[in-house]
Amino acid sequence: MIDHCDYGQGLLAALQDSITKDSSPLYQRGVLDGSQTKKTDRFAKHFCRCVGCEKRSSSCDVLYQPESNPNISRCSGIEEKFVGSLLGTAIGDALGLPFETIKDTDLRAQRLYINGMIGTLFHPRGIYSDDTELTLLLVNMLTDSKEFSLEVFRQEIMKWGSTNPRTPGSGMLEYIQSIQFGTTFESSQNIGNGLCSRISPIALRYYDDEHSLMQTVDSYARLTHNNSTAVATALIVSQCISWSVPRTPETFDRDGLCEKILSISKNVDDLVYQKLEYVVHSLQKPIRRVVKTIGTRPIVTESVMISIYSFLREYDNARRSLLLAVNTEGDRDTVGAITGSMIGALHGVKGIPSQWVKKVENPTGIIQAGKELFQSYYADSTRI
Repeated sequence: MIDHCDYGQGLLAALQDSITKDSSPLYQRGVLDGSQTKKTDRFAKHFCRCVGCEKRSSSCDVLYQPESNPNISRCSGIEEKFVGSLLGTAIGDALGLPFETIKDTDLRAQRLYINGMIGTLFHPRGIYSDDTELTLLLVNMLTDSKEFSLEVFRQEIMKWGSTNPRTPGSGMLEYIQSIQFGTTFESSQNIGNGLCSRISPIALRYYDDEHSLMQTVDSYARLTHNNSTAVATALIVSQCISWSVPRTPETFDRDGLCEKILSISKNVDDLVYQKLEYVVHSLQKPIRRVVKTIGTRPIVTESVMISIYSFLREYDNARRSLLLAVNTEGDRDTVGAITGSMIGALHGVKGIPSQWVKKVENPTGIIQAGKELFQSYYADSTRI
């Protein structure tokens, strides 16, 4: 068994406390049954092969070896923003994923705070979820097809669903199954937050064409979330991304963006407008108070609002923004992915901590995907 720093030991205790409760998501999903959760010695042995803090560079890398030097030096201008948004999605996803099932009370009991790229028994350090996988799938589709196509999307998502080992959220899973088996998919009540975690490629593609952006986001959203509440939040997140691409943290007009997204939500969905108005007027309030009011369920009117809060509150520091997001109890990986897509579009890849870029899964592939998405539309642009 690998020896641990105090952080690793505390995290082990917090994870054990969380998963051995009947209310644990892992327990409920059947990942762990009653007899398995009692085998704490065996659990600890396997956990210790994977857990580690950022000061211990090797203890998390049993199942996944990070790349030592992903090439980001040649990214600049708008291209860097495209890459930054995609990397931000993957990094926010990977930061939150190992802690998705751990309650804040269990973390606080061990005096723990998520402060970097850390792995656990179930999620080695740097690994991302289906949120990033589906984002990259959309990137490839937009790069190859030039425009968003519903038919191409259906074909590609069906292929992905039958071959990819990462299980998507319930809404996307039902949608894939409806295509495969020719059944009816009822999307009018779906307000799951996964939609907003994979919207960034469309926001990047149409960052300078608001009419096409709004139209494409609406069409894409209604495939799996055919209701005004989900569409409104997808429009808001995409606007945050497109607003950020041509700007820098120094030229970022937060008040102007808030006014714009409030206007959009007011015209689309009253509930989203009310939640967003609270967020916009609570940026100076502590996040615990905001969370208590908004909620942390994995739906667009709660966890997505936490992502928007984290982005707008800490827009001038990518690291603080991402850590604020993933330290909120609930669907931490999706909240992190959404926050990362927005903050990465503002700061670009060079504004994201380099150690996170190195430790996230497949950084070179993500960087290349961002470059290809940019070059397929804007390679000859004078805006670079």
